Amino acid sequence: MVGTALEGRGGMSSVIASYRQHGLFEHASVHYVEAHREVPGISKAFLALSGLFSIVRLLIFGRVALLHIHAASGISFWRKALFSTLAHSFGRPVIFHIHGGEFLEFFHRSSVVGRWLIRWHLEGAVRVIVLSKIWEERLREISPSLHLISLPNPVALPENLSPNSSKSTALNFLFLGRLERAKGVFEAVAAFAQVVSEYPDARLILAGEGDQVAVEAQAVELGILEKVSFPGWVSGVAKTRLLASAQVFILPSHVEGLPVSMLEAMAFGLPVIVSRVGSVPEVLVDGENGLMVEVGNVESLRTRMLILAGSAAMRTRLGLAGQSLVASQFAAPKVCRQLEQVYAEVLGEARL
Repeated sequence: MVGTALEGRGGMSSVIASYRQHGLFEHASVHYVEAHREVPGISKAFLALSGLFSIVRLLIFGRVALLHIHAASGISFWRKALFSTLAHSFGRPVIFHIHGGEFLEFFHRSSVVGRWLIRWHLEGAVRVIVLSKIWEERLREISPSLHLISLPNPVALPENLSPNSSKSTALNFLFLGRLERAKGVFEAVAAFAQVVSEYPDARLILAGEGDQVAVEAQAVELGILEKVSFPGWVSGVAKTRLLASAQVFILPSHVEGLPVSMLEAMAFGLPVIVSRVGSVPEVLVDGENGLMVEVGNVESLRTRMLILAGSAAMRTRLGLAGQSLVASQFAAPKVCRQLEQVYAEVLGEARL
């Protein structure tokens, strides 16, 4: 398996780390090769070369039955395409696992040669894993010949599955993601400024890295800086504490695949307010297990935040429904078993 650093910051790292945590690496004899991490440019190039040499060595000694490649758009895809080429040259089957919500745009923005190469790599894969049926349909625009299958992101369920059991009495709205325009963080601050005028005890927690200076400037302009906190990037125990102390999760992104942070919040029994993008409409039923808003619609976001702020009963109802859905469809052990089955099918086909 080839991907980014397991301790990295982002959805792809979280997904792969969850595979390892829940036994996939052991059960399926996975050898993990790190091909990327957030380091200075020359170190990043050296890391990619080191990963390539590791794969070459494993291929030469016959240690690779199949290659599972995790990739997003842009340079992430081109970096991983080198690994795909190596595996093909040794006659080994390749699984491409596409993450992120901008892959189709990346394909259409590419040059004629670039689109041909993307299509060639994906058509050559024995499976192309995407996050949902919606993405299966979208990626067929690239080629109807792709062997597409959907596999959800895995989520680790908290030990205590009772929503609100450990939450504070404060009204905390939690945002987990990069502090950048594409994640809708500026809409989140604008909507919260109107919410806090009616609920003075409310707080907005913006957990993530990015353009904090610009977000703080917006909060200062709106007169709510003292109501907004910036804990930075959180993981492990720190993330668990934030999820356990929040009342509502918000992620008004402009683009998404299937946000891991949304699924994690649902696993903790949090009601979620998320943009109607990517695979979100395939997971959420508006008003039943979460609330959806249109991209960039601050008024809609404000209205839904106010609805949840004023109704503990609705927060609990949506939280329970979302938690039940995640437990039944996205629990990490279940997703790992599904991926093991994909491996078994691919290896069975390779032996024919």
